[in-house]
Amino acid sequence: MSSNSLPIVLSLATEEDIAALAEVQHSAFAPTLIHKRVFRNCSKEDSAANSLAHLSGCFGEGSGSRRLVTATQGDATLGFALWTAPVDEEEAAGVLPIVAAQARPPHTNKFPLGADVELGMSIFGQQPSGTRASPHWYLWQLAIRPEFQRRGAGTALLHWGCEQADSAGLSTYLKSSEEGLSVFKRAGFVPFGEPHTAGENDELVIHPLVRPPVLVVSRPTNGTDVSSSKV
Repeated sequence: MSSNSLPIVLSLATEEDIAALAEVQHSAFAPTLIHKRVFRNCSKEDSAANSLAHLSGCFGEGSGSRRLVTATQGDATLGFALWTAPVDEEEAAGVLPIVAAQARPPHTNKFPLGADVELGMSIFGQQPSGTRASPHWYLWQLAIRPEFQRRGAGTALLHWGCEQADSAGLSTYLKSSEEGLSVFKRAGFVPFGEPHTAGENDELVIHPLVRPPVLVVSRPTNGTDVSSSKV
């Protein structure tokens, strides 16, 4: 049986997955214009170490509500998605208002030596303004190895987080480059605010997007609503 005929399996990553996912991250983003502009003066070794540190932050103390989800097919790791879930309201009560309790972004001011930090922070550093007004799910990163793209892994990883948000009646947010815009729009994401431009001659365009929760309404044969449930 060929690997292409095997099912794509999604699972929460473990610390043992970090090295493989760091390789996925590099292979997925190295060809992109954003990576070439922000990390063009970084050595491969420094970039690899930065990826390992970034993904390691999804585990242990301080990892908060991050959800690192992997997609595998047989023995192959196809890609991953890094989500943040809303902080539980009961947990946040009395400590911080929910507007401030949403998990902080996994990106920090720590970039590999040689990176354009100012440009990097303008792209990666913060969620779009307005997303902190209420609990929500946020997609920080979706990475698929180039040789495994267009096989459904990216769509499956995207749907995983959207389904989590739908089940709670919450919106889903992300920021997209020009390259990924069509993928997210097909999944139901729409513009949220104005695009952000960065780089020389504003060549990098970042689109803030939102996907409202999807509700399924159950109807009897006579057409009268009897119940509605979130999915």
